Amino acid sequence: MYIAPSEFARTFEEIKRTSLTHSTCKLVIFASCLDVDAICSSKMLAMLLKRHLIVYQLIPVVGYTDLKNKYEKLDSGISNVILLGCGSMVDLESFLDIDINEHAEPSDEYPNRDGHPITPETSTEQPYKLNRKIYIIDGHRPWNLDNLFGSQIISCFDDGSTVTELSDEKKAYQTLVSMNDDDDDDDDEDKDDDEDEDEKEDVEDLAETENDDDDEDEDGDGDGDDDEDDVILLSNKRKRKEENGHANKRSRKRLLRENEKTIENYYNQGSTISTSSALQVYSLINEIGSINIDFLWLAIVGTTSLVSNHRELYETILPVFKEEVNRLDARANTASQSASGLNSAVGSSDNETVY
Repeated sequence: MYIAPSEFARTFEEIKRTSLTHSTCKLVIFASCLDVDAICSSKMLAMLLKRHLIVYQLIPVVGYTDLKNKYEKLDSGISNVILLGCGSMVDLESFLDIDINEHAEPSDEYPNRDGHPITPETSTEQPYKLNRKIYIIDGHRPWNLDNLFGSQIISCFDDGSTVTELSDEKKAYQTLVSMNDDDDDDDDEDKDDDEDEDEKEDVEDLAETENDDDDEDEDGDGDGDDDEDDVILLSNKRKRKEENGHANKRSRKRLLRENEKTIENYYNQGSTISTSSALQVYSLINEIGSINIDFLWLAIVGTTSLVSNHRELYETILPVFKEEVNRLDARANTASQSASGLNSAVGSSDNETVY
């Protein structure tokens, strides 16, 4: 699933709630250590977590193989995993061999499982909840759509473009998933229908044989024309049914090809960076209301590291930082003036003569 910028603060509160502990570490951060943007992001996030007294472990990774090896060594008690500068372009649930049943547990309202199996579709619904979440903060694109639309354990911090730019891809993805589920259901139903149809045909054949024997005994050859009409009627009925079935299959195949083409075109656009990880972390901190000049400086350094390979992106983000610098400067000047006024008031009161 994806997290819109307006939901950043709520998501952080959830991470905070499930990570606060007095004994063990429940939060792990994987940061791409060869990426300056990710390093600045990790520093900003570490400062934020310390401010909120959240115990965490910061683990540098070099490539996805290193990420997988270190993820597999995580303690089962880890509640939250945050990926910085990596993870957006691969199907993490599949790549990390995540079994969602291992992270599903009864909710507080329903303490007993009663032996019911856990599936990805039901694991986050009552009476079950997940005891681990994986969050992605990464500007690399294209998104892996399984992370964005198809996973309950993976949550992606969005830059606001998913709703506006990926509506067609989301619709195509959901349609393909729905069609795949329908195919599985149809296979089971067809198997049952075939068995029922075979039994029905056996009964009908037996009944027709008995009726034919009775008719031959009573009427001889008098009903031959009626039998031919029945055969023709049955043949036409089966033919119409087959034609309708073929038409539905053709329509279904056309819909399948159209949606697959939409997904294929999205992935074939090529890889790029759509935003700075440091900017996303800065947006998160800003939503919480904990911003200061140190966070802004780290966000600027992280974004500036992209200028050599992604100058257009840098020039797009630069005005945002200029505005933030002016805003924080104005706030600092206001605070300084207030402090000066307070000091002056205190000084003048000290000089007053008390009678």
